Amino acid sequence: MAAIDNRTRHAHALLNGQLADPDEPFHSELGDIMYPGDPDADPANVYNCRCTLGSEIIGFKKKDGTTVLINKANNGIIGLQFFAEKDIEKQESGSLIRAMRKYERRIKEHEDKITNPNKYIPNWNSLDQMKKDGIMRHWKKEIANFHESIDNRIKELKKRGEYSE
Repeated sequence: MAAIDNRTRHAHALLNGQLADPDEPFHSELGDIMYPGDPDADPANVYNCRCTLGSEIIGFKKKDGTTVLINKANNGIIGLQFFAEKDIEKQESGSLIRAMRKYERRIKEHEDKITNPNKYIPNWNSLDQMKKDGIMRHWKKEIANFHESIDNRIKELKKRGEYSE
């Protein structure tokens, strides 16, 4: 899903709405790309990209008392994390706390990626500097997003009177 406005690349506007199986790339005039931010894609397809990856939904069902989505690609269950920021006030406090721990783990993981990129991208040393810089920016942005998600959950828990520093 492309962010359609006056800054959208023509190639990304053409990608908007394109469907692909999970193990198949999307095809653009700038080259193939598996997902937004794909480190193996051509830099022209990655830098300053504001696209989002979605999933075609075929239904909903209950699993362990929680409503989950079923996607078409593998008839599997998709977690509701994608929508969690909008429904924080509807989530149980325990769920918010577990999510905060998960985000803290993801922050540590991304900090390790920044410190040890070769561990995560085997061909790191052969990448050109622009691509390395783009990947680093992406990881740093993810860390900022995780911090924001933690902060949102802390605010909600404070509102409930269930959080103390």
